[in-house]
Amino acid sequence: ALTLQKTINDYHLAHTVGVADSDIDPTGVRSHLALGPMPLDDYVKDQFLMIAGQMAPFLLVLSFLYSVSQLAKRPVEEKEQRLREGTMIMGLGKAAFFSSWLFIYYFQMFITSIVMAIIAKVGITKRSEER
Repeated sequence: ALTLQKTINDYHLAHTVGVADSDIDPTGVRSHLALGPMPLDDYVKDQFLMIAGQMAPFLLVLSFLYSVSQLAKRPVEEKEQRLREGTMIMGLGKAAFFSSWLFIYYFQMFITSIVMAIIAKVGITKRSEER
């Protein structure tokens, strides 16, 4: 595989870049070639991105705080008020009961995730692409 890669490199240098075969010796050392880093812009410190990078985990936790607190609070309230037993006595099936929980919390987490993705796209990633 290494021999094939060398052959492809030599072909590319000879036909595309215009390096003569005499400049490429059999050991693979290219005597007349100089390597240098790609030209890149200077690094620019952006104050907004420095602050946003530190605040992003905190804001992510805060965004899910309400949903998770409700997920912990509602089952406790439900047990205190014996709502599950009451709905089961009235004929509600277990599948309907648990799928209602799934739907409620899936919907809450989905909406929270979409809002956070929009905020990240509009706020943070837009600013990260500017130069």
